[in-house]
Order: sequence, then C-alpha cells, then structure tokens
Amino acid sequence: MARPESRAGSAGARGYGAGVTNSGRGSEIRHAISDDGTSIAFRVSGSGEPLVLVHGAATSGADWLPVVPFLRDRFAVVTMDRRGREASGDSVDHSIDREAEDVLAVLGAVGGELLVGHSYGALCSILAAARTDR
Repeated sequence: MARPESRAGSAGARGYGAGVTNSGRGSEIRHAISDDGTSIAFRVSGSGEPLVLVHGAATSGADWLPVVPFLRDRFAVVTMDRRGREASGDSVDHSIDREAEDVLAVLGAVGGELLVGHSYGALCSILAAARTDR
C-alpha cells in the first residue's frame, strides 16, 4: 500500500515519523487527529519503517503485544487503539467510514505505508487502502 494523502490538521504535521522509537505497550501514547477531529491513540515500538497494526472488534491495540517482539527489530511497530477504545476518542458518527479515516490519520502521522489489520480492523484497513492514491 502506498502512503496516504497528507491531511490538514493531522498529527503528521506535528513531526511524528519513522524516526520515532519506543519499546513495548508502556511506550508513550501519541495521537493522530482524524478528519472529524477525533483523537486516535497509538504507540510505537522498535525502529525502522513504520508498520501499522489495526486490531479487531471489542479489543484494543494491546492485542498485538504478542507479535511486537518479533517485529520491532525490523519495524517501527505502530499499535493503534481504534475509535472508542482504550485511549482513543469517539464521536456520535461512529461508522466504518470514520474508522477508515482513523487508519489513514495514523498512517499519515507516522509516515507509514505498511498496514496489517485483523478481523474488523482488516475491513477498516481495506477501506482505508482503497481511499488513497499512494
């Protein structure tokens, strides 16, 4: 997948990028701002090219903790909390379309091109990928 389009007002403008490194779930919580203004939380573990992981339904980015140790030596592993979960905000207009925008906001915030989704997170990821020309 190619990089998402840059969005005005997104966290990407705040200087987060592939050079940011952290370790484990206890790493600093960062936020990307989705198109509707909702704050979407994510954490970065490791270094290298950003790899954004999108969790499934009724869970959080913590679901990816078992795989992070296998990836963080090669990638800056980005585990996001989908809209309405853990440290992310929510809105009245909660839909898969909004969640696709959230995925694009996180990809933009970290300068990422690589995306992995599980279950409902995969659906959000597919929709997000279809909305970018990069």
